[in-house]
Amino acid sequence: MEISVEELFHEAADLSAEDRDRYFVERGVDLTTRREVEALVAFHAEASRSLEEYVGQAAQGTLELLQTAPIPCSPYVLGDLLGRGGMGAVYLAERTDCERGQRVAVKLLRPGADDFDLRRRFLAERQILAAVSHPRIARLLDAGHREDGQPYLVMEYVKGKPIDEFAATLSVRRKIALFLEVCAAVTYLHKNQIVHRDLKPANILVTEQGEPKLLDFGLAKMLDVTTESTVTHMRMLTPGYGSPEQVAGGPVTPATDIYSLGAVLYKMLTGESPHRFEGNSAGAVAEAICAGEIVPPAILAPEIHNDLEMVLLKALRKEPDERYASVDQQAEDLNNFLESRQIQGRKGDTLYRTRKLARRYKSPALAAALAVAGLVTGLALANREKVLAFHSASDTRVARPRALPSDNSAPFDSGRRRSRRVFPARVT
Repeated sequence: MEISVEELFHEAADLSAEDRDRYFVERGVDLTTRREVEALVAFHAEASRSLEEYVGQAAQGTLELLQTAPIPCSPYVLGDLLGRGGMGAVYLAERTDCERGQRVAVKLLRPGADDFDLRRRFLAERQILAAVSHPRIARLLDAGHREDGQPYLVMEYVKGKPIDEFAATLSVRRKIALFLEVCAAVTYLHKNQIVHRDLKPANILVTEQGEPKLLDFGLAKMLDVTTESTVTHMRMLTPGYGSPEQVAGGPVTPATDIYSLGAVLYKMLTGESPHRFEGNSAGAVAEAICAGEIVPPAILAPEIHNDLEMVLLKALRKEPDERYASVDQQAEDLNNFLESRQIQGRKGDTLYRTRKLARRYKSPALAAALAVAGLVTGLALANREKVLAFHSASDTRVARPRALPSDNSAPFDSGRRRSRRVFPARVT
Protein backbone atom coordinates (compact mmCIF):
# COMPACT_ATOMS: atom_id res chain seq x y z
CA MET A 1 0.00 0.00 0.00
CA GLU A 2 1.35 3.44 -0.95
CA ILE A 3 2.30 5.54 2.05
CA SER A 4 0.86 9.07 2.28
CA VAL A 5 2.84 12.31 2.28
CA GLU A 6 1.73 12.98 5.86
CA GLU A 7 3.02 9.62 7.08
CA LEU A 8 6.33 10.12 5.28
CA PHE A 9 6.66 13.56 6.84
CA HIS A 10 6.14 12.28 10.39
CA GLU A 11 8.70 9.51 9.86
CA ALA A 12 11.31 11.72 8.16
CA ALA A 13 10.92 14.99 10.10
CA ASP A 14 13.44 14.17 12.82
CA LEU A 15 16.00 12.47 10.57
CA SER A 16 19.21 14.09 9.40
CA ALA A 17 19.56 15.01 5.73
CA GLU A 18 21.67 11.90 5.02
CA ASP A 19 19.31 9.59 6.92
CA ARG A 20 16.37 11.12 5.06
CA ASP A 21 18.00 10.43 1.70
CA ARG A 22 18.61 6.81 2.73
CA TYR A 23 15.05 6.51 4.03
CA PHE A 24 13.55 7.78 0.75
CA VAL A 25 15.65 5.35 -1.27
CA GLU A 26 14.73 2.39 0.93
CA ARG A 27 11.02 3.23 0.73
CA GLY A 28 11.16 3.84 -3.03
CA VAL A 29 9.69 7.36 -2.71
CA ASP A 30 9.27 9.06 -6.10
CA LEU A 31 10.85 12.47 -6.77
CA THR A 32 7.62 14.50 -6.70
CA THR A 33 6.51 13.06 -3.34
CA ARG A 34 10.01 13.48 -1.96
CA ARG A 35 10.00 17.19 -2.82
CA GLU A 36 6.67 17.65 -1.06
CA VAL A 37 7.99 15.92 2.06
CA GLU A 38 11.23 17.95 1.97
CA ALA A 39 9.19 21.17 1.76
CA LEU A 40 7.14 20.13 4.79
CA VAL A 41 10.30 19.22 6.73
CA ALA A 42 11.88 22.56 5.85
CA PHE A 43 8.84 24.49 7.08
CA HIS A 44 8.67 22.34 10.19
CA ALA A 45 12.28 23.22 11.02
CA GLU A 46 11.61 26.90 10.38
CA ALA A 47 8.56 26.87 12.63
CA SER A 48 10.12 24.88 15.46
CA ARG A 49 11.69 27.79 17.25
CA SER A 50 12.52 27.73 20.92
CA LEU A 51 10.33 29.19 23.63
CA GLU A 52 12.98 31.83 24.30
CA GLU A 53 12.58 33.19 20.78
CA TYR A 54 8.80 33.51 21.15
CA VAL A 55 9.20 35.23 24.51
CA GLY A 56 11.84 37.53 23.05
CA GLN A 57 9.59 38.50 20.17
CA ALA A 58 6.69 39.18 22.47
CA ALA A 59 8.88 41.35 24.70
CA GLN A 60 10.25 43.19 21.67
CA GLY A 61 6.73 43.89 20.40
CA THR A 62 5.72 45.23 23.78
CA LEU A 63 8.72 47.57 23.86
CA GLU A 64 7.88 48.88 20.39
CA LEU A 65 4.30 49.60 21.41
CA LEU A 66 5.46 51.43 24.54
CA GLN A 67 7.96 53.48 22.59
CA THR A 68 6.03 56.66 21.81
CA ALA A 69 8.97 58.84 20.79
CA PRO A 70 11.43 57.11 18.42
CA ILE A 71 14.93 58.47 18.18
CA PRO A 72 14.82 61.48 15.80
CA CYS A 73 15.98 61.15 12.21
CA SER A 74 17.11 64.72 11.62
CA PRO A 75 15.95 66.67 9.66
CA TYR A 76 12.76 64.57 9.63
CA VAL A 77 10.14 64.83 12.35
CA LEU A 78 8.33 61.52 12.82
CA GLY A 79 4.57 61.40 13.10
CA ASP A 80 1.95 58.64 12.96
CA LEU A 81 2.87 54.99 12.61
CA LEU A 82 1.91 53.82 9.09
CA GLY A 83 2.77 50.16 9.45
CA ARG A 84 4.97 47.56 11.08
CA GLY A 85 6.74 44.60 9.51
CA GLY A 86 9.42 42.01 10.10
CA MET A 87 12.34 44.43 9.83
CA GLY A 88 10.88 47.43 11.59
CA ALA A 89 8.29 50.16 11.25
CA VAL A 90 7.28 52.90 8.82
CA TYR A 91 6.32 56.36 10.08
CA LEU A 92 4.73 59.33 8.41
CA ALA A 93 7.24 62.17 8.69
CA GLU A 94 7.81 65.75 7.62
CA ARG A 95 10.99 67.45 6.56
CA THR A 96 11.52 70.69 8.45
CA ASP A 97 14.64 72.19 6.88
CA CYS A 98 12.88 73.58 3.81
CA GLU A 99 10.43 76.40 3.25
CA ARG A 100 7.53 74.05 2.68
CA GLY A 101 7.25 70.88 4.71
CA GLN A 102 7.53 67.69 2.66
CA ARG A 103 5.53 64.65 3.79
CA VAL A 104 7.53 61.45 3.50
CA ALA A 105 7.58 57.87 4.82
CA VAL A 106 10.52 56.96 7.05
CA LYS A 107 11.40 53.31 7.52
CA LEU A 108 13.32 52.34 10.67
CA LEU A 109 14.85 49.14 11.89
CA ARG A 110 13.09 47.85 14.96
CA PRO A 111 14.58 49.04 18.29
CA GLY A 112 17.62 47.06 19.36
CA ALA A 113 17.84 45.19 16.07
CA ASP A 114 21.49 44.15 15.89
CA ASP A 115 20.93 40.98 13.86
CA PHE A 116 23.53 40.98 11.09
CA ASP A 117 21.27 39.45 8.43
CA LEU A 118 18.41 41.83 9.26
CA ARG A 119 20.68 44.84 8.99
CA ARG A 120 22.18 43.49 5.76
CA ARG A 121 18.71 43.13 4.18
CA PHE A 122 17.78 46.64 5.28
CA LEU A 123 20.87 48.09 3.61
CA ALA A 124 20.27 45.94 0.53
CA GLU A 125 16.80 47.44 0.23
CA ARG A 126 18.35 50.90 0.28
CA GLN A 127 20.78 49.90 -2.46
CA ILE A 128 18.02 48.48 -4.64
CA LEU A 129 15.73 51.49 -4.25
CA ALA A 130 18.59 53.84 -5.05
CA ALA A 131 19.08 52.04 -8.39
CA VAL A 132 15.46 52.18 -9.62
CA SER A 133 13.38 54.97 -11.07
CA HIS A 134 9.91 54.20 -12.36
CA PRO A 135 6.61 56.12 -12.07
CA ARG A 136 4.89 53.05 -10.59
CA ILE A 137 7.54 52.39 -7.92
CA ALA A 138 7.75 54.44 -4.72
CA ARG A 139 10.93 56.54 -4.86
CA LEU A 140 13.78 56.56 -2.40
CA LEU A 141 14.31 60.19 -1.36
CA ASP A 142 17.01 60.02 1.29
CA ALA A 143 18.86 57.70 3.66
CA GLY A 144 21.00 58.08 6.74
CA HIS A 145 21.77 56.93 10.28
CA ARG A 146 20.24 58.00 13.55
CA GLU A 147 22.22 59.11 16.57
CA ASP A 148 22.37 55.51 17.81
CA GLY A 149 23.88 54.34 14.52
CA GLN A 150 20.79 52.59 13.17
CA PRO A 151 20.07 53.17 9.46
CA TYR A 152 16.84 54.63 8.13
CA LEU A 153 15.23 55.10 4.71
CA VAL A 154 13.18 58.08 3.54
CA MET A 155 10.70 57.19 0.84
CA GLU A 156 7.94 58.81 -1.16
CA TYR A 157 4.76 58.83 0.90
CA VAL A 158 1.99 57.02 -0.93
CA LYS A 159 -1.53 57.60 0.34
CA GLY A 160 -3.76 54.92 -1.08
CA LYS A 161 -5.53 51.58 -0.76
CA PRO A 162 -4.25 48.05 -1.42
CA ILE A 163 -4.94 47.20 -5.05
CA ASP A 164 -7.52 44.49 -4.29
CA GLU A 165 -9.56 46.88 -2.14
CA PHE A 166 -9.35 49.70 -4.68
CA ALA A 167 -10.41 47.38 -7.52
CA ALA A 168 -13.30 45.75 -5.66
CA THR A 169 -15.96 47.80 -7.46
CA LEU A 170 -14.27 47.95 -10.87
CA SER A 171 -15.25 45.95 -13.93
CA VAL A 172 -13.10 43.03 -15.06
CA ARG A 173 -11.63 45.06 -17.92
CA ARG A 174 -10.70 47.99 -15.66
CA LYS A 175 -9.14 45.62 -13.13
CA ILE A 176 -6.94 44.14 -15.85
CA ALA A 177 -5.98 47.59 -17.14
CA LEU A 178 -4.93 48.59 -13.60
CA PHE A 179 -3.01 45.36 -13.15
CA LEU A 180 -1.12 45.90 -16.43
CA GLU A 181 0.41 49.07 -14.94
CA VAL A 182 1.82 46.93 -12.12
CA CYS A 183 3.18 44.47 -14.70
CA ALA A 184 5.06 47.34 -16.34
CA ALA A 185 6.75 48.17 -13.01
CA VAL A 186 7.73 44.54 -12.36
CA THR A 187 9.05 44.20 -15.92
CA TYR A 188 11.26 47.22 -15.23
CA LEU A 189 12.62 45.53 -12.09
CA HIS A 190 13.38 42.29 -13.91
CA LYS A 191 15.20 44.11 -16.71
CA ASN A 192 17.36 45.64 -13.97
CA GLN A 193 18.06 42.17 -12.50
CA ILE A 194 15.81 42.70 -9.44
CA VAL A 195 13.25 40.21 -8.11
CA HIS A 196 10.75 41.69 -5.66
CA ARG A 197 9.86 38.35 -3.94
CA ASP A 198 6.99 39.80 -1.90
CA LEU A 199 4.35 40.96 -4.36
CA LYS A 200 0.97 41.14 -2.63
CA PRO A 201 -1.95 43.60 -2.51
CA ALA A 202 -0.64 45.28 0.65
CA ASN A 203 2.59 46.16 -1.20
CA ILE A 204 0.74 47.63 -4.19
CA LEU A 205 -1.10 50.77 -3.16
CA VAL A 206 -3.38 52.70 -5.51
CA THR A 207 -3.65 56.46 -5.04
CA GLU A 208 -6.86 58.48 -5.18
CA GLN A 209 -5.93 59.32 -8.78
CA GLY A 210 -5.96 55.62 -9.66
CA GLU A 211 -2.17 55.24 -9.96
CA PRO A 212 -0.67 52.01 -8.54
CA LYS A 213 2.62 52.24 -6.66
CA LEU A 214 4.88 49.33 -5.80
CA LEU A 215 6.23 49.38 -2.22
CA ASP A 216 8.35 47.44 0.27
CA PHE A 217 11.54 46.00 -1.17
CA GLY A 218 12.60 44.44 2.12
CA LEU A 219 12.71 40.98 0.54
CA ALA A 220 13.84 42.11 -2.91
CA LYS A 221 16.97 40.51 -4.26
CA MET A 222 19.50 41.36 -6.93
CA LEU A 223 19.87 38.45 -9.32
CA ASP A 224 23.28 36.89 -9.82
CA VAL A 225 23.96 37.66 -13.48
CA THR A 226 25.96 34.44 -13.82
CA THR A 227 23.17 32.14 -12.60
CA GLU A 228 20.13 34.40 -13.03
CA SER A 229 18.76 33.05 -9.79
CA THR A 230 19.17 33.33 -6.07
CA VAL A 231 18.40 30.84 -3.35
CA THR A 232 16.07 31.91 -0.57
CA HIS A 233 17.76 30.76 2.59
CA MET A 234 15.24 32.58 4.77
CA ARG A 235 11.89 31.28 3.55
CA MET A 236 10.08 34.52 4.27
CA LEU A 237 6.89 34.92 2.30
CA THR A 238 3.25 35.86 2.51
CA PRO A 239 1.38 32.51 2.40
CA GLY A 240 -1.43 33.62 0.11
CA TYR A 241 0.96 34.88 -2.56
CA GLY A 242 4.22 32.94 -2.14
CA SER A 243 5.40 30.49 -4.80
CA PRO A 244 6.18 26.77 -4.35
CA GLU A 245 9.91 27.37 -4.88
CA GLN A 246 9.92 29.95 -2.08
CA VAL A 247 8.27 27.44 0.24
CA ALA A 248 10.83 24.76 -0.63
CA GLY A 249 13.76 27.18 -0.30
CA GLY A 250 14.68 26.68 -3.96
CA PRO A 251 16.14 29.08 -6.53
CA VAL A 252 14.18 32.31 -6.89
CA THR A 253 13.92 33.78 -10.39
CA PRO A 254 11.59 36.22 -12.18
CA ALA A 255 9.17 33.27 -12.42
CA THR A 256 8.62 33.74 -8.67
CA ASP A 257 7.26 37.25 -9.23
CA ILE A 258 5.15 35.96 -12.15
CA TYR A 259 3.51 33.48 -9.77
CA SER A 260 2.84 36.20 -7.17
CA LEU A 261 1.43 38.51 -9.82
CA GLY A 262 -0.93 35.71 -10.86
CA ALA A 263 -2.01 35.36 -7.23
CA VAL A 264 -2.62 39.10 -6.92
CA LEU A 265 -4.75 39.16 -10.09
CA TYR A 266 -6.62 36.06 -8.85
CA LYS A 267 -7.48 37.97 -5.65
CA MET A 268 -8.52 41.08 -7.61
CA LEU A 269 -10.88 39.08 -9.84
CA THR A 270 -12.32 36.59 -7.36
CA GLY A 271 -11.93 38.29 -3.98
CA GLU A 272 -10.09 35.26 -2.59
CA SER A 273 -6.55 33.93 -2.35
CA PRO A 274 -5.68 31.11 -4.79
CA HIS A 275 -4.61 28.89 -1.87
CA ARG A 276 -6.82 27.18 0.69
CA PHE A 277 -5.16 26.51 4.05
CA GLU A 278 -6.63 23.86 6.34
CA GLY A 279 -4.62 25.21 9.25
CA ASN A 280 -2.15 27.93 10.24
CA SER A 281 0.78 25.58 10.77
CA ALA A 282 3.83 25.75 8.54
CA GLY A 283 3.11 22.23 7.33
CA ALA A 284 -0.41 23.14 6.24
CA VAL A 285 0.86 26.20 4.38
CA ALA A 286 3.58 24.21 2.62
CA GLU A 287 1.21 21.43 1.60
CA ALA A 288 -1.40 23.87 0.25
CA ILE A 289 1.12 25.78 -1.87
CA CYS A 290 3.20 22.83 -3.10
CA ALA A 291 0.54 20.13 -3.47
CA GLY A 292 -2.88 21.77 -3.23
CA GLU A 293 -5.08 22.35 -6.26
CA ILE A 294 -6.12 25.90 -7.15
CA VAL A 295 -9.87 26.40 -7.57
CA PRO A 296 -10.60 27.50 -11.16
CA PRO A 297 -11.37 31.24 -10.85
CA ALA A 298 -14.48 30.98 -13.03
CA ILE A 299 -16.11 28.92 -10.26
CA LEU A 300 -15.72 31.84 -7.85
CA ALA A 301 -16.45 34.55 -10.43
CA PRO A 302 -18.58 33.29 -13.35
CA GLU A 303 -17.94 36.47 -15.33
CA ILE A 304 -14.32 35.37 -15.88
CA HIS A 305 -13.87 34.29 -19.50
CA ASN A 306 -12.17 30.98 -20.37
CA ASP A 307 -9.19 32.76 -21.93
CA LEU A 308 -8.71 34.94 -18.86
CA GLU A 309 -8.92 31.88 -16.63
CA MET A 310 -6.21 30.23 -18.72
CA VAL A 311 -3.91 33.24 -18.29
CA LEU A 312 -4.39 33.13 -14.52
CA LEU A 313 -3.79 29.39 -14.19
CA LYS A 314 -0.71 29.47 -16.43
CA ALA A 315 0.90 32.10 -14.19
CA LEU A 316 0.04 29.96 -11.13
CA ARG A 317 1.55 26.68 -12.32
CA LYS A 318 3.68 24.99 -9.70
CA GLU A 319 6.65 24.38 -12.01
CA PRO A 320 8.49 27.68 -12.72
CA ASP A 321 9.39 26.67 -16.29
CA GLU A 322 5.70 25.98 -17.06
CA ARG A 323 4.68 29.57 -16.30
CA TYR A 324 5.04 32.53 -18.61
CA ALA A 325 8.66 33.08 -19.62
CA SER A 326 8.42 36.76 -18.64
CA VAL A 327 6.02 39.33 -17.23
CA ASP A 328 5.93 40.85 -20.72
CA GLN A 329 4.41 37.63 -22.09
CA GLN A 330 1.90 37.56 -19.26
CA ALA A 331 0.93 41.18 -19.97
CA GLU A 332 0.74 40.47 -23.71
CA ASP A 333 -1.82 37.72 -23.17
CA LEU A 334 -3.89 40.02 -20.94
CA ASN A 335 -3.85 42.61 -23.70
CA ASN A 336 -4.81 39.88 -26.18
CA PHE A 337 -7.80 39.11 -23.99
CA LEU A 338 -8.83 42.77 -23.80
CA GLU A 339 -8.60 43.10 -27.58
CA SER A 340 -10.27 39.74 -28.33
CA ARG A 341 -7.15 38.26 -29.91
CA GLN A 342 -5.86 34.71 -29.60
CA ILE A 343 -4.24 33.86 -26.26
CA GLN A 344 -0.65 32.82 -26.93
CA GLY A 345 -0.50 30.91 -23.65
CA ARG A 346 -2.79 28.27 -25.12
CA LYS A 347 0.10 26.97 -27.20
CA GLY A 348 1.41 23.81 -25.61
CA ASP A 349 -1.42 23.73 -23.08
CA THR A 350 -2.56 20.26 -24.16
CA LEU A 351 0.96 18.87 -23.75
CA TYR A 352 1.18 20.45 -20.28
CA ARG A 353 -2.11 18.87 -19.20
CA THR A 354 -0.95 15.49 -20.50
CA ARG A 355 2.31 15.71 -18.56
CA LYS A 356 0.44 16.80 -15.43
CA LEU A 357 -1.97 13.88 -15.74
CA ALA A 358 0.92 11.48 -16.28
CA ARG A 359 2.68 12.75 -13.14
CA ARG A 360 -0.48 12.29 -11.10
CA TYR A 361 -1.16 8.77 -12.31
CA LYS A 362 2.31 7.45 -13.03
CA SER A 363 1.65 3.69 -13.16
CA PRO A 364 -1.67 3.77 -15.08
CA ALA A 365 -0.24 6.34 -17.47
CA LEU A 366 2.85 4.23 -18.07
CA ALA A 367 0.74 1.11 -18.66
CA ALA A 368 -1.53 2.99 -21.05
CA ALA A 369 1.44 4.48 -22.88
CA LEU A 370 3.02 1.04 -23.28
CA ALA A 371 -0.27 -0.44 -24.49
CA VAL A 372 -0.75 2.32 -27.05
CA ALA A 373 2.87 2.04 -28.14
CA GLY A 374 2.49 -1.73 -28.54
CA LEU A 375 -0.71 -1.35 -30.55
CA VAL A 376 0.81 1.28 -32.83
CA THR A 377 3.92 -0.87 -33.35
CA GLY A 378 1.83 -3.93 -34.14
CA LEU A 379 -0.29 -2.06 -36.66
CA ALA A 380 2.80 -0.60 -38.29
CA LEU A 381 4.41 -4.03 -38.65
CA ALA A 382 1.23 -5.56 -40.05
CA ASN A 383 0.88 -2.74 -42.55
CA ARG A 384 4.53 -3.17 -43.58
CA GLU A 385 4.06 -6.89 -44.19
CA LYS A 386 0.96 -6.13 -46.28
CA VAL A 387 2.87 -3.61 -48.40
CA LEU A 388 5.77 -6.03 -48.91
CA ALA A 389 3.39 -8.80 -49.93
CA PHE A 390 1.68 -6.51 -52.44
CA HIS A 391 4.97 -5.46 -54.01
CA SER A 392 6.17 -9.10 -54.15
CA ALA A 393 3.01 -10.15 -56.00
CA SER A 394 3.40 -7.25 -58.44
CA ASP A 395 7.00 -8.23 -59.19
CA THR A 396 5.94 -11.83 -59.89
CA ARG A 397 3.32 -10.73 -62.41
CA VAL A 398 5.78 -8.48 -64.21
CA ALA A 399 8.50 -11.14 -64.37
CA ARG A 400 6.20 -13.99 -65.75
CA PRO A 401 6.83 -14.40 -69.59
CA ARG A 402 3.81 -13.91 -71.82
CA ALA A 403 2.94 -16.80 -74.17
CA LEU A 404 3.63 -15.85 -77.78
CA PRO A 405 0.95 -16.67 -80.40
CA SER A 406 1.65 -19.55 -82.87
CA ASP A 407 1.83 -19.01 -86.62
CA ASN A 408 -1.60 -20.48 -87.26
CA SER A 409 -3.26 -18.78 -84.38
CA ALA A 410 -5.80 -16.09 -84.93
CA PRO A 411 -4.49 -12.54 -84.95
CA PHE A 412 -5.37 -9.99 -82.28
CA ASP A 413 -7.05 -6.72 -82.94
CA SER A 414 -6.57 -3.93 -80.39
CA GLY A 415 -5.99 -6.46 -77.63
CA ARG A 416 -9.31 -8.25 -78.27
CA ARG A 417 -9.40 -11.85 -79.50
CA ARG A 418 -11.46 -12.30 -82.65
CA SER A 419 -14.26 -14.79 -82.33
CA ARG A 420 -14.09 -17.82 -84.57
CA ARG A 421 -17.21 -18.41 -86.62
CA VAL A 422 -17.96 -22.09 -87.22
CA PHE A 423 -19.77 -22.78 -90.50
CA PRO A 424 -21.70 -26.01 -91.11
CA ALA A 425 -20.23 -28.43 -93.63
CA ARG A 426 -21.63 -28.12 -97.17
CA VAL A 427 -23.64 -31.08 -98.33
CA THR A 428 -23.17 -32.06 -101.96
